[in-house]
Amino acid sequence: ATAEKTRQMCIRDSSPTGARLKASRLPAPGEPGSLQIGRLKLFGEVRWSGGGECGFEFFEPLSAFQLAGLVRDYRIQQED
Repeated sequence: ATAEKTRQMCIRDSSPTGARLKASRLPAPGEPGSLQIGRLKLFGEVRWSGGGECGFEFFEPLSAFQLAGLVRDYRIQQED
């Protein structure tokens, strides 16, 4: 989701510093926004976009505890 629009996206994978997202309509690179996953709200910026996917870099990295919770609760793949 961006500051101006809400979009439904699928999280393909995640790391402590960002996530790869998939959607039919993607924000442009450089666009700031937030990603809401359950009760966790992550702020960041789109770094790249293409092929139906985009890379979203978090402004503050996830802790190991937060990332483990996403993997466990939402079955999000961890990026190696």
